[in-house]
Amino acid sequence: MVKVICENCGKEFEIENKYYNRSKTKKFFCCKKCCAVKKNFVLKFSDEEFKSIVNSSKSLNEICRKLGYSDASGYSVDSIKKRCFELGIFYPNDKKIKGKREIKNASKGDLLSSIKTYQGYRSAIRKDAEKTFEEFDGSHVCCVCGYDKHIEIAHIKAVCDFSNESLVSEINDIKNIIPLCPNHHWEFDNGALSEENLEKIKKYRNSEMEE
Repeated sequence: MVKVICENCGKEFEIENKYYNRSKTKKFFCCKKCCAVKKNFVLKFSDEEFKSIVNSSKSLNEICRKLGYSDASGYSVDSIKKRCFELGIFYPNDKKIKGKREIKNASKGDLLSSIKTYQGYRSAIRKDAEKTFEEFDGSHVCCVCGYDKHIEIAHIKAVCDFSNESLVSEINDIKNIIPLCPNHHWEFDNGALSEENLEKIKKYRNSEMEE
């Protein structure tokens, strides 16, 4: 057995001689997590550090260099893209997008073209809607029945009814989102809410706009 040092965390551990002799780089990792962190430079930075790098960079290549990647390869791009959307910041693959590239400053078309899956695209809009609601309300109570164990943020004007040129900030405007429990969210989206409950939503929305 040979004693080696983990390239990522500095922990000392032992490996068999045959593995040590086979290694050309003599770089070893004590576990799969350390190996993943070493290869994925994105994971080395805190959320705030990563946001700062993305927001202060003018191109994807510049972001890659600041993170430590040698170039904008498929692996590095996928890693950056994934974390961008996890943190709710716009993936910088469109040169027309300037400034901080927050999701809210991107158009619906930008998201559709930059996110490979429909699920990911809707998730990005949903997360931004939740953040907007938290900033302006955050009551966590269904505006129809008062249920407070779990709410979902629903759009009064459906996302699909907005054009591709519409900004996410318009889609997720506080005037267009309401808190609903899962049951009333489904009924609202499927046109199954009673007139009485629709009136409750109208009163809630009017009261919010007056504040």
